[in-house]
Amino acid sequence: MKKIFSLSLVVLLILISCEKEEGNPKPKRFTASKGFSVATVYIDFEKDPNVGSVLVERREKGTQNWQIITGTGDPFFDRHGYGNEGMPPGKVFEYRIRNDWPDDAEYSEIEEGYAYDILPVTDIEITIGETSNSLKWNEGNNESFLNDVKIRFDIYRSEDSLGTYEKIADVDHDRAYHDNFYSNPELQGKSFFYRIDTWFSPFYSISEGTIISAVPQNSGNPIINYTITDLGQATASVSGAIYNLLTKRIDNTVYLGVIKDAAITAYGKPALYKLNGSTWQKLWTSIPDVSFDETNFAANSDKSYMAGLSDSLCVYEWNGSVWSSNLTPGNLGKDDSPSSVSIDVFNNDLYMAIKQAPDYDLQVLKWDGAVWDTIGGDANGIIAAGSIFEPAIENIDGTLYLNYRVDDTFFIKHLNGTTWDTDLEWYQEWLGNIELAKNSSELYFNSGTRSYTYNGGVYKVTSSSTVENLIPDDAEWFFDSFAMAIDSDGNIIISTEKVESAESHYPALYLFDGTGWNTISGDFSNCMRPVGIETLGTDIYYIYGDAASQNAAGQPTILQSKKYSK
Repeated sequence: MKKIFSLSLVVLLILISCEKEEGNPKPKRFTASKGFSVATVYIDFEKDPNVGSVLVERREKGTQNWQIITGTGDPFFDRHGYGNEGMPPGKVFEYRIRNDWPDDAEYSEIEEGYAYDILPVTDIEITIGETSNSLKWNEGNNESFLNDVKIRFDIYRSEDSLGTYEKIADVDHDRAYHDNFYSNPELQGKSFFYRIDTWFSPFYSISEGTIISAVPQNSGNPIINYTITDLGQATASVSGAIYNLLTKRIDNTVYLGVIKDAAITAYGKPALYKLNGSTWQKLWTSIPDVSFDETNFAANSDKSYMAGLSDSLCVYEWNGSVWSSNLTPGNLGKDDSPSSVSIDVFNNDLYMAIKQAPDYDLQVLKWDGAVWDTIGGDANGIIAAGSIFEPAIENIDGTLYLNYRVDDTFFIKHLNGTTWDTDLEWYQEWLGNIELAKNSSELYFNSGTRSYTYNGGVYKVTSSSTVENLIPDDAEWFFDSFAMAIDSDGNIIISTEKVESAESHYPALYLFDGTGWNTISGDFSNCMRPVGIETLGTDIYYIYGDAASQNAAGQPTILQSKKYSK
């Protein structure tokens, strides 16, 4: 009997305890924010469906007395005084909550909370350009606040660190600004001081930033001043884009070949121009009824040639007034579906580097005005086999050069009678868009890049298996070489990508004088690819896409041109 009574008492106590716990539960989850909001502390808890609200109590850390600050059924922003200041930034408070009934409801654990201290911008990363400065900064407050706070940065600029600062812009949480002087040439080349103030709302508060100077340095390269002559529009599309730009210097005349009127999903029409004084003269006044996605041209004093790829190969000769019939080779045991083609004139004969189906081996063919024949290679005229890329043939100062890649090995060869002698066999991944150039007996080439792991380069051939990259390892101004030429003084001129910000990048010109790189003066901000460079004496002829003309696909529809003279 005594055992039964004891067991009943235990069950009764458990039931009473459960009823008390069920009717007056302790809050299950409770947090107070630590620095993730401006001018407030965010009180978050799990709402009990059986209890209407909780009481929130607060005390400054280190004090004894608790103060009930609100009763609420939802998470709560403690602004502690409201007004412009809100919660004092950085000051630590202690919080606890309990259900608002009964009066003896249990409290939660104590949580510390504090508002985000408003930090000033103390460091600005400034990229200095010829016509603009790009600003980035990471100091200051985190913009991912819990409450509905807006953050803004006010940009101020002055020519005197102690002078009057003019507000030039305000930006949001992107933390970047491009200060463009293109429309204000009187500001170009000046030294400026910047200050960035941090601004918050709806609790109006400003934290004044640190003054940072910006002194033009032009990427560390000295500036070479040229006299610039605008040669105007080189060509324009009637409809569609311009691409496949190719320039050549032939008999001290600059030639320009392009494909134009190219729709996004269709091929375009070839066009050839030569520079006649300061104007571009159109040479091909008519075009065969065919469209191409790749072309190449060649010329001598009285003829010009066009080779193009579409579904098949087409080769034509232009005598100044009419086109020949299609000169496509058909007597070499290959079909007429090459994957690439390059042509040039050497000793008044037309030479062509070509890969043709079915094997896509590399051959060089010569057209003597009557028949095609293979030049060099094995018994079948095969110069190279395997995965061959970007074969190009070019007459440079009276020597016929052939260059190509087999996988990642790059070859340069020159014609010696009827054989091809190797000038270079060199391994390098991600080469592309290669051009050759000569200075007396010295051979150079540039390369763009097919990968962000390789920047490209400008190389001097030092032996049949070695090269010297003329671009320093720490050259932050260089990425991807678009075009190259050498002037009569032996200076190497290249066009590479000038990056001022993610929104502002364009081709620009640089010159290597044998000891170091120099920046060529001028405003290039309206330039875009494709670009071409040729030289006559020490004059530089620069052809480029007009950025203002680009279509919806980001391709130019107009090419502009300039001459740079010392």
